Amino acid sequence: VTIVTHGYNPSVAGAPAWMASLRDDIATNALGGAQNYGTIAVTGPAGSLVATCSPWNVDLSAGTNGDILVVLDWSAVADHLTTHVSAQEVALAVVDKIVTGQNGKRALAELPIHLIGHSRGGGLVCELARLFGERGVVVDHLTPLDPHPLTAGDAQPVLPPTPIIDTPAAIYRNVVFADVYYQTAASPVGQYLAGAYNRLWSTTLTGGYHNNTPPNDTYADHRNILLMYQGTVNPANPF
Repeated sequence: VTIVTHGYNPSVAGAPAWMASLRDDIATNALGGAQNYGTIAVTGPAGSLVATCSPWNVDLSAGTNGDILVVLDWSAVADHLTTHVSAQEVALAVVDKIVTGQNGKRALAELPIHLIGHSRGGGLVCELARLFGERGVVVDHLTPLDPHPLTAGDAQPVLPPTPIIDTPAAIYRNVVFADVYYQTAASPVGQYLAGAYNRLWSTTLTGGYHNNTPPNDTYADHRNILLMYQGTVNPANPF
């Protein structure tokens, strides 16, 4: 089971397109086109988040392999400046959808799990891994991409309750393997995580989102980590 999620996203933007793009590239280039797809969407006000599993096409009896690709979409609550929602609150809303069966299917946690998260999502997947550990679930593979959990130093809401602080990213003992890809060239920067394989880019990542016209080049280095990672499954050159 590969679960992919995003980070900060203004509420008006909807789900970032890169998640479905990465999911489709994995299915096409690594899984022979098998589309056992799922979506977990998180909505609601702070303190009362709801996770919904739909669509949920995970019928392995009709597939050619045992891989399931899940997009975790919390874009409706991922703008902390307006929603006051922390990443750990999202993780808490999601964990039961993975450790128990949904829509008549077996629990995803019965299969090996790979968690991939970008930016705030990098911290979110670490928190998911911690919550899995409390349930006795092993995480086989954890991949934070330029992880950047919210701290008091990040932009914060003007109105209380403030500040919104995410749980610090960390590698927990129930994680078999973790790889972290991050950059320190431009804000928001990622971070090194002890216990993982860490790959650092310390200079500007030219090309990619830098080639967009303003304002679509915002956070280009931070977002180029996504292109780097997706390029490991998409053989197009240049990606």
